[in-house]
Amino acid sequence: MTSTFLVDYPLRLLPGPIVVGATFVLIGRSSPLLRIVLLVTGFMLVRDAMTPLGLWAIGPAPHGLLWLRLSPDPVVLLGMGTVGVAASLAVAYGPRDLRGLVVWGRLGPRSLLAALGGAAVLLVPVTAVL
Repeated sequence: MTSTFLVDYPLRLLPGPIVVGATFVLIGRSSPLLRIVLLVTGFMLVRDAMTPLGLWAIGPAPHGLLWLRLSPDPVVLLGMGTVGVAASLAVAYGPRDLRGLVVWGRLGPRSLLAALGGAAVLLVPVTAVL
């Protein structure tokens, strides 16, 4: 599994970030919304390239609950964690013009309900399919 993460995954992934990064730079500061869409698209490319390589799997547990299993290989887990932290920092401290579009607030009942609603929107269709 380590060789899959260290060799196959970056090779399979490479064209996506090159295209997304080049487009991000070419757009410049003219369209913040389009740049955000590109960042989300880049995340989806990274995530979706993991599935066919077996770096994660999703499915039903015996009691009908869903599970998400990552690779048990410690090198893969450490790599995923490191890349995740680095990507989060790059977005948080990256383009200054996009930082102002992120509104940080307090954790209250309204934000908790919004988070639970978002989770339900994502999980209900998945559980209905499985």
